Amino acid sequence: ASIRACCLPADLIEGHPDLMLRLQPSFRYLGLAYPVHLWIAGEGDLPKDSVCPPILLRLAPDRSSNVGNVLYETLPSARFAFESALARGRTLVAATKSALLQDPSFDSTKVVASLIAEGAIADVILHAKP
Repeated sequence: ASIRACCLPADLIEGHPDLMLRLQPSFRYLGLAYPVHLWIAGEGDLPKDSVCPPILLRLAPDRSSNVGNVLYETLPSARFAFESALARGRTLVAATKSALLQDPSFDSTKVVASLIAEGAIADVILHAKP
């Protein structure tokens, strides 16, 4: 089960700076130095001497399939920093700060709304244990 937008109003988020969003446990975040997603998609390999930026992936189960397929999505560095920080148990404020280091225009409100729509949020913890 996932949190629905009705259960996570904006004033709740703004009123609890130590709020934690627990993502679905099946979501994984990988930072790779090689564009493995091109190989998976059958688009071939890059020449061995080529240089590419880090590939930041989110892997999640394909809920439209009953055969255990995995979906992967390349994420911009700020969104990757935000989501992977949440996945590691960081507070919403700490995850946002991590993202803002990557992109000063990062908007965590939009990303949280997107995570809700994707069914990525499994739980909300209002007060983290010290």
